[in-house]
Amino acid sequence: MPTSDLVKIIIFSLLQLPYMYLIGWGVVPVLILILGFFLAKRDQKISTFNASIIWCKYYLYLTAVIVCLCALYVIFIEKRYATNEIFQYVILPWVACLLVPISYSLFLEHLYRRPIQNNPSTFRVSTKREELSILKTENMKSYSVADELLKWKELKDQGLITEKEFDEMKKKIIGS
Repeated sequence: MPTSDLVKIIIFSLLQLPYMYLIGWGVVPVLILILGFFLAKRDQKISTFNASIIWCKYYLYLTAVIVCLCALYVIFIEKRYATNEIFQYVILPWVACLLVPISYSLFLEHLYRRPIQNNPSTFRVSTKREELSILKTENMKSYSVADELLKWKELKDQGLITEKEFDEMKKKIIGS
């Protein structure tokens, strides 16, 4: 993953802190995103990651609707404030509360989703373990037959493999 994308993800992670600790609102999206990322990594599917982003956005929309409904309730039903105080006590906090989900949505898109989606290898499982397996003869082609036979003989001499296993691998190595 390029450094610029890593920096974006780190910035997004740092921007989570005020949403989580100061506001308390951001705990649910963080849990959704973490769960989505690890499930996508496990399943090796970008669609799982995208689904977590969608659920996070649903949470944002729900938050915005709740804020709007609360503000409308205070303005039209409670009528606690005089007409000249509505801007100061209702409209201004309402706009500020709507800016939180809107800004979060922008951060989510540009600092989290795009950098991860631009790097498809993020959700691929490493094949190094398979490449290092001593029983995979397909990976031995870059080595000489004599070197491989010596390695297997050493394993047999150390008692790590049986005579039968040595003979099987010897046939595979010579036959390749």
